[in-house]
Amino acid sequence: MGRSRFAVFALVAGIVSFLNLLGLEKALLAIFMGVFALKEVAAEGKGGKNFAVAGIVLGCVYIVTLTVIAVVKGPELLSMIKGS
Repeated sequence: MGRSRFAVFALVAGIVSFLNLLGLEKALLAIFMGVFALKEVAAEGKGGKNFAVAGIVLGCVYIVTLTVIAVVKGPELLSMIKGS
């Protein structure tokens, strides 16, 4: 018995999504791997449930943050692009 590798990967992907610009794909990967890890933990009795949950939470927080920024600053960014 050890820690689920998918859980560790979910946590790392969730953290890295904040460190890199346009980390949407990493946030989605963190969510999917976290869900997969939770299923693996439940089925095989491995450790890493907290890592999986943290990966899911970080991925969701990043997506919500990105969405809020796009809604708030989106029109301003579009006007800057059109003005150039």
